[in-house]
Amino acid sequence: MIRSMGRATLQRTLDSVARQTWSHIEVIIVNALGQGHPDVGDHCGRYPIRFINNDHPLSRGQAANQALAHAQGDGLMFLDDDDVILPQHVTKLAKALHQSPTTTVLAYTGVLAVDEDGRVITSFEYNVPKGRLFISNYLPIHAVLFKQQLVKQHQCSIDESLDIYEDWDFWLQLSEIGEFVYVPGLSAQYLISDDEAHPVHTPEHIQKAADQIYQKWKPRWHTQGLSALREYLHELESLKLTVNDTELQRHLNKIAELEGALSACHEKLVAQEISLADEQHRLASLMNSWSWKITAPLRYIMMTLRKLSTLFSDHHR
Repeated sequence: MIRSMGRATLQRTLDSVARQTWSHIEVIIVNALGQGHPDVGDHCGRYPIRFINNDHPLSRGQAANQALAHAQGDGLMFLDDDDVILPQHVTKLAKALHQSPTTTVLAYTGVLAVDEDGRVITSFEYNVPKGRLFISNYLPIHAVLFKQQLVKQHQCSIDESLDIYEDWDFWLQLSEIGEFVYVPGLSAQYLISDDEAHPVHTPEHIQKAADQIYQKWKPRWHTQGLSALREYLHELESLKLTVNDTELQRHLNKIAELEGALSACHEKLVAQEISLADEQHRLASLMNSWSWKITAPLRYIMMTLRKLSTLFSDHHR
């Protein structure tokens, strides 16, 4: 389900959908621009496109609800018109959702955040309890495949009063009707563009939008929210212990490495000492031997002749 403003990036998004390995996909494109939306054709690769046209602009929430109203698949996914999904994205989420208990409402996976040149900035990959949503939104909109039946059964929809974080509010709704299943890996890209100068992206506007979410969901905070906060703090403490253990292990490995090097040096030194002792022993044996003693006069004569030869040479210079 694509809420489209007719941006140039839409074709790249559709190309990524066309490369999916899952066989049954219908692409719903909602014209949120109004007049002047470019033609999108009737197919995206082998997948049919259903274009929901509008002659006036729609908010993000309005466009999302139109998409939900027209969607017919068992599993639904939102995809913004500047984001990309990798070929196995739908397949792995659909399989996880199909194999999960009936109480599971959605499957989600990791997403890479990239700039306009495709360089990786960061990643969104959180295998955390769903209660974490009471603290912050950790689910990029196209990281999730959710069950249409449960959503319609419980009448979940996008809150059109929210300018941003409408997806966060939607995930909070889904957290109340079913479980979340995490699928490891990174199989989608979220574009962080230079459009951050738009008024909707200012820190003040973002904080105001977050406050709207907190105010709306505050009645649930006394139970689920506090429990989620406790779980989150426990995770942070566990992570801290893990980091400390990792650092300790690194130092232990370094000590073991140095001890190994020291042991090798010690063994080499011992070997050299043994070799030196052997040489000294052979020299002592030679000097004490009978042949050495019996040739002592000969060595004395030879040494005297060398001295005389030296003196004779000096005399004739």
